[in-house]
Amino acid sequence: MSTTTRTANLLSFFRDDFRMETWLLAGASLQAVAVLIFGRLALMLTGVLLVYQLTMGLLKDGGIVTTSHGKNVNWGKWSTQFPDASGQARGPGKEQVVVFLLGARSNHPRGRFAPGWAKIGEYFGDMWRDCAKNRQTNGFLGKTSTLIATDEDCGNTMCWLSYWKDLDSLQAFANGPVHSKGMV
Repeated sequence: MSTTTRTANLLSFFRDDFRMETWLLAGASLQAVAVLIFGRLALMLTGVLLVYQLTMGLLKDGGIVTTSHGKNVNWGKWSTQFPDASGQARGPGKEQVVVFLLGARSNHPRGRFAPGWAKIGEYFGDMWRDCAKNRQTNGFLGKTSTLIATDEDCGNTMCWLSYWKDLDSLQAFANGPVHSKGMV
């Protein structure tokens, strides 16, 4: 993994931990320091970066420049078709599927750095690993990647949509030892 990629991953890890006002104040402070050190050159660099970002956004929106985020995406409206016993998906399935939203939110001022929050992340990891390992016996069909709330000032909410064979399977998971450990 390149240094640039590692830096981008680290920045995206912290992106949602602070309010927009905090990020704007930090950026303004860095810009002020850059102007003091480099003078007008710092303002020119900011302008060049802004034009670059706007241009790339327009080129991506127009489909002229592609990114890895759009690779293997089926554009338009789609729905999942579960296969029948023969493995074919010929329309809406006859079997039930339970969709369950599981999540946690930190209301602590330190967000993900709050006491105990890292332990909650470990519990979630343990739960999903256990579900995947025992999917044949526990009725677990799969889950989404981590979803982060975006309608708040900070994204201190972790959520997953999970899919289960039936309600009994979900109930067994909810009352099982791995999930109960995370409920403490």
